[in-house]
Amino acid sequence: MKNEQSLEKLNMIFDKLGPHGGSISIENDWTFYCRVNDLGDGDLEAELYSAEGEDEDAFKDPFFRVEISFNEDRSRITDYCPIEYLSQWWGGELRIDPSGNACDSAGNTDSDENDLEERFSSYMDTITQIRPYLTEPKSEERYERDIDRTYLGSDKELKPLKKEAMSRMRILGVSEEDVDKFAKGELTKIYVDHENRKVRREEFSPEDSEIVKKAEKEAAVPFMAYYLIVDTITFPDGETDTRYIIPYVRDEKRDSSSDEEYEAGRLWGRVRRDILTYKALPCYTVNLQHPEYSEFGELPYRVLNGMLFTLG
Repeated sequence: MKNEQSLEKLNMIFDKLGPHGGSISIENDWTFYCRVNDLGDGDLEAELYSAEGEDEDAFKDPFFRVEISFNEDRSRITDYCPIEYLSQWWGGELRIDPSGNACDSAGNTDSDENDLEERFSSYMDTITQIRPYLTEPKSEERYERDIDRTYLGSDKELKPLKKEAMSRMRILGVSEEDVDKFAKGELTKIYVDHENRKVRREEFSPEDSEIVKKAEKEAAVPFMAYYLIVDTITFPDGETDTRYIIPYVRDEKRDSSSDEEYEAGRLWGRVRRDILTYKALPCYTVNLQHPEYSEFGELPYRVLNGMLFTLG
């Protein structure tokens, strides 16, 4: 449930910057950014973050992604819901998802369903009361339009899956460039060279696309692929198998006995928490040499320089 005081303070920010957001700089080279993303089909979200000096493109502390709703003439925000938190510093970072599942750069995890809202409330206090962003700005800029994110699509059935996939990619630490590619309908391909212990990006080919589409369509449970990891396994007898490992999001309602839990997104939140806690990624593995061995499963994963890959 939203905090009414935070709602009022969020409106104070938009009263200052206008309906599309903007930026405000204060002393010591700190800048506050507020950007509105148009997701299509009437859905909007705001990105709010603070950054300092020359590192503002690399470090954000903190960063919030917030779903927002305006009234008819867009003069006031009527509802909000924080869905992502990120804090970055030289020693690492901390991410929190909509269900309060937290993961730091060392792989430590925690879960507190109230943590995200409490941090957002504290941040609203910082912007509107504690620091002089609204009262003594050094400079300010108003944005003239929303950022176009309508390529997410307006399909009522697929849109939640797509947004969930993007949330998973971000909380896993996948590069924002790859997240944006997925949002536009493109997948990133990672090749894992187990023998030389290397990972690399490769071009996602038409053949790759056909393999992924066929897997999405023919698997026992339909799913949405959001990434592709390819590796080759060599067995003791010298035989090799090429595997197409496809991280996915699927409609988990069949696994939930509670419609309320599903509708609130808590089940997906538990999936994310388990991914971070156990370092195991839900994937569909396509075995090209032996299709009968293609299967759903969970594989240990790591992220290196924004590249997501599986082990073993």
